[in-house]
Amino acid sequence: VLYALDKEVAAKRERRVNKLLKASRSPNLDACIEDITYAPSRNLNKEQITRLAHCQWCQKAQSIVILGKSSVGKTYLAQALLTAACRNDYSARFFRTDTLANQLMVLRHNDTARMEFLQDLHLADVLVLDDFLTTPIDAATAHQLLNILAEREHRGSTIVTS
Repeated sequence: VLYALDKEVAAKRERRVNKLLKASRSPNLDACIEDITYAPSRNLNKEQITRLAHCQWCQKAQSIVILGKSSVGKTYLAQALLTAACRNDYSARFFRTDTLANQLMVLRHNDTARMEFLQDLHLADVLVLDDFLTTPIDAATAHQLLNILAEREHRGSTIVTS
């Protein structure tokens, strides 16, 4: 009986994690901390990343900024941390910043849809903004992005890559 119960609990947990991952809209749902390559050229601190995988930063609504040269794996690291957050029962959303900016521009004249969209961003425990401001955006959209970040301060965690 205990074996069957354990199996059911594990299956329910896996379904919950998969639901959170799917809702995150991350382009790489398979990204995980366990698959990170710690080559010297990548200058990654395994101990620090392992600590981040425990997601205490989510519990404290702290944010993470990942900076580095192009093609060093910033996006993968952010996706792996998003996966870790979902495994720890935190909700998450993933956006390339230019895609988010375009979405905000499209919703600019539809107050109801914009408010629903922003509410979804504010309620997510973790918001990933990938390639933050690597492409030009207009002043109104920049203002909205800054408002999103300000609204999330002390309420939710944000991972920014650039």
